[in-house]
Order: sequence, then structure tokens, then C-alpha cells
Amino acid sequence: MTGTVPLNDLGEFLKKCRAELSPRTVGLPESGGPRRAAGLRREEVAQLASISTDYYTRLEQGRMQASAPVLGVLARVLHLNDDERSYLFQLAGRTAGRTRRRGRQKVQARLQRVLDDLTATPAIVQSDASDVQHEIEFQLYGAIAATKAVLPAMREAGAGTLLYTTGAGSLDPVPVVGNVNAAAAALRNWAVNLHEELDGTGVQAAHIALDVSIAVALIPGSPVIQPEDISPVYWDLHTTERDRAELVFKG
Repeated sequence: MTGTVPLNDLGEFLKKCRAELSPRTVGLPESGGPRRAAGLRREEVAQLASISTDYYTRLEQGRMQASAPVLGVLARVLHLNDDERSYLFQLAGRTAGRTRRRGRQKVQARLQRVLDDLTATPAIVQSDASDVQHEIEFQLYGAIAATKAVLPAMREAGAGTLLYTTGAGSLDPVPVVGNVNAAAAALRNWAVNLHEELDGTGVQAAHIALDVSIAVALIPGSPVIQPEDISPVYWDLHTTERDRAELVFKG
């Protein structure tokens, strides 16, 4: 991206799009407290897009470039149509890939009964192979690429820590987010195997499954915790529990 790309225009467009949505629109439970402004909060968009709130905030403020995969995820989270999606990519100075229109998908009767019972839960039924592929690229391939960038130096130094986080669906999958769970399970398997491979090298690799919502209640009935409540878990895996390959955090 060059310095002439109007990042402020990108941020204003993102703010406009999230202001037009409500938690109910995207399947989130309504919070009890009043909202200072209409629409989704930044942290809600970030969590739905599986990116950090800080990263998304920087995008809106024009202080960070957005990759094409992240733009694609944001377009889906913000319910953009094809024209709006193309405009989003144009503002970011990226080339938008073609969007493939899909025919109406039929949900199996048993799964529809599950969805009917989960009236407060986002009904995300992903039955197309491309939905699974997207999550595999985002979660598994992304983790592998990041690891390849730092692991050689860690091996050479004989020290380092690699911690991979997924939702609890990587161990106990939920049908309505089957595509996300499938990719998370693949990442979990890869991380646990990496832990075994690195045994004795001084480099720690571990998987953390979060059975909670962070800051925003995305899953009805699950506890909502703050980032500072989770940080000791990561610190322990980095320091005193380096022999552990996996930890499930339930709050």
C-alpha cells in the first residue's frame, strides 16, 4: 500500500458500516447497559472477526494497513454486499477477489431443530467447503506462517514460547459453527504435535482452549471475563508449566 491510500476514508467507512448493525443483527445477545452510540462496538466487530480490538481500532484510526484476508472477514462480519465489499477493498488499496454466489443451502432437519433451540445464539450454518477452507487458511495456515517466521531463531537460541489459542470448540465442537471448529481442531492438533517435536529444545509450544467469552458475551451461558483474568494462564505456560502441551480455560 502506498502513502496515498485514504486510510481515514477506510476508517470512516468501517465506522459507518458497524453503526448500521445491532448486536441482534449479527446474532449477539443484547447487553444490559446503555450504548453511547448506535451500532456495534469496536470490540464486538473485532471478536466476530477473530482479530484483536487494538488491531481493529488502528484500522479505523488509519494507523494500520489491512490485509486482503482480514478485509474479507470484515466484509462478512459487517454484512457488506458485493458493491460495498469492492469499495472496502478499494479504500484499502487491495484487490478484491471474486465473490462466488451460492445457491440457497438446505439445513438438515436435525440441525434445524438445534438451531431453533438456540434462539439466543448466532445461527451460523456453514456447509460450503469454501467456508471451511477460509477458516483453515485463517487459523491453521496463519499460525504455521507466523511460526515459520520466528521458530528458526528460537531453535538457534534454545529458548522461546509459542502459544496458540482457539475456542473450546476445538475439543468439543458445536454444529452451528462447524467450519470454525474444524479449523480450530486442526490448529490444536498441530500445536500439540509441535510441543512434542520441540521437547528438549528449550522452546515451548502449547495450545490454549478458551471456554469463555472475552469482554463481550458472544455465547449465552458462558462466563464473560476480562483479558487480565486470562493473562496468568499464558504466563504460567511460559514460565512454570512449560511441560504442558495444552490447557483448557473455563474461567
